[in-house]
Amino acid sequence: MINKSGRIYGYVVRLDYAEESEMQKERNKDQAQSLQSSRLASLGKMASGIAHEINNPLAIIAAKASLLQMKIERDDVDAAYFKTSLELINKTTKRISTIVSNLKALSTDSVNDNKEWHSLSKIINNTMSLCEDKFKRNNIDVQIAVSDEISIYCQNVMISQVLINLLNNSFDAIQTFDNKWIKIESESTGMVNRLIFTDCGNGISNEVCKKIFTPFFTTKSIDNGTGLGLALAKETMHFHNGTISVNHNFENTQFILEFPRTLLSAV
Repeated sequence: MINKSGRIYGYVVRLDYAEESEMQKERNKDQAQSLQSSRLASLGKMASGIAHEINNPLAIIAAKASLLQMKIERDDVDAAYFKTSLELINKTTKRISTIVSNLKALSTDSVNDNKEWHSLSKIINNTMSLCEDKFKRNNIDVQIAVSDEISIYCQNVMISQVLINLLNNSFDAIQTFDNKWIKIESESTGMVNRLIFTDCGNGISNEVCKKIFTPFFTTKSIDNGTGLGLALAKETMHFHNGTISVNHNFENTQFILEFPRTLLSAV
């Protein structure tokens, strides 16, 4: 409170107390369950080729182990060859471990986890470990140019889910293209870290753009889409005080995700 001379002589404090109704609690619970179900469904779709992601490195391990065993039986013990082979086996084993670990993390409900600073490039690499082979088998070139210097204040699993939804959409949209590619890039401008996700598609019409982030809106068949992927992505970005938008001024299909660079604006 300020008097006529402009000096502060007191303060008014207002305390509001609102108790959440049982109906609202139930509604929030149902919504959380729906979001989790949709999240797991999109993860399941992305990881539908998980057998290939794991079987390929397992085949490498099995082949190398078999060759090493044959050499021992023939008394052909080449130390350099054994060393190189064992290094490859160890590296391949770590790849399988990473895939399983990332799959486990993404299948866990992270809504109540605390936000922390995470490397953006690490989030992307961990996500790609689940589907790298799937894209290669379908001749889709995924190019990643994300700075190792960029960190975002987030729940990393939720950001991975946004990436999975974008990757799923691109995978479905560009199947019939001859030259199939996806580019994931980053840039920092002012107070914003920007993730630019582009695929070789021909862009999104203005009419579709008006509805694209609306829950249950989809241009896919019933078997291929629920219409919740981009709605979830928008909600997740809002939760992180960020935004997701379509770049209308680009010849291909491009989504731009923006994250605040400072902790003050991110909490």
